[in-house]
Amino acid sequence: MRNENKSKLEKGTIIFKKLITKMTLEEKIGQIFQVGFIGTKITSEISEMIKDYHIGGIIYFKRNISRLNRYPIFQMNCRYYQQARDQVYR
Repeated sequence: MRNENKSKLEKGTIIFKKLITKMTLEEKIGQIFQVGFIGTKITSEISEMIKDYHIGGIIYFKRNISRLNRYPIFQMNCRYYQQARDQVYR
């Protein structure tokens, strides 16, 4: 079990290093920042900010979630990070 966990960690480290080496300085700086927003929907303005400034994360507050089963915000966030990860393999 220990070797399996070590292998997963090493694989994750390799993926991380590949991603970092492909990033520009602007992208690396953008990853430092996390942003919050007002409302329960990601607006085009917020979406543009994430793409243009390479934001590292979104902070979700109570004001952002009207119902627990409402999750388009999270889906958009997951898609964004999935696309970033997939760029490593291109």
